[in-house]
Amino acid sequence: MDDATDRWKDEYRALVKEQAANEHEWNQVRQLLADMLKAVLTSCLGRSDEIDERIGRLRLDVDAANSIDQMREVQDAVSQLARQLVSAPPTAVAPIESVADKLNIVRDNFVKRLIDEPLLAEEAKTLASEFSAAREHSSAQGDLDLLAERLIEAFRSLSQQKAETERFLNEVRATLSSLEQWAMQDVERVSAQRSANDSLQQDVAAEVSSLESQVASSASLDDLKQHMRSRIAA
Repeated sequence: MDDATDRWKDEYRALVKEQAANEHEWNQVRQLLADMLKAVLTSCLGRSDEIDERIGRLRLDVDAANSIDQMREVQDAVSQLARQLVSAPPTAVAPIESVADKLNIVRDNFVKRLIDEPLLAEEAKTLASEFSAAREHSSAQGDLDLLAERLIEAFRSLSQQKAETERFLNEVRATLSSLEQWAMQDVERVSAQRSANDSLQQDVAAEVSSLESQVASSASLDDLKQHMRSRIAA
């Protein structure tokens, strides 16, 4: 029983540690994607009051997104806005630096940032090479969409691992609870058995004492035999 409980407790501790690691990586990837989307939105500011209000709402949506579907939906909305502004004609209130130029900076900065992240470093290096080779034929927002897609896929994988670990953790918790309840019941059974044994010993001692007295006072062997049979049966 103790060995089984110890094994389950070790499994529980390992799962708690794994859950903490998954949670950290999950938050890390989510924050990277959120930061990138906010940087894209910042690059789009200044075109008009109406667009700036739309950007403000999208920033709130980025902060609120916690699931795969929410992340993908807000990423699509941000990408659509950025592409719309890149292709829009210049306006009097637009900043001198174009949206496309700003998106180039965002892309380059985030590729460097992802290379510094152990979880995504190798893939980021591969993407950086692809972006460099195809720069004349691609757009910054297209590259950012690809980066976002990779982050969303990493987020999806980590979300699945996180859910699986939590499921196993709940199973281990339930098993440990059952083992502890069984142990408590076992202690109660042992205690009750010990009490019954003590009572039996007292009864036997009393019967032996009674027999000894009867032996001393019996008038005949037959009387003694009859009394002993009845007491032994008891």
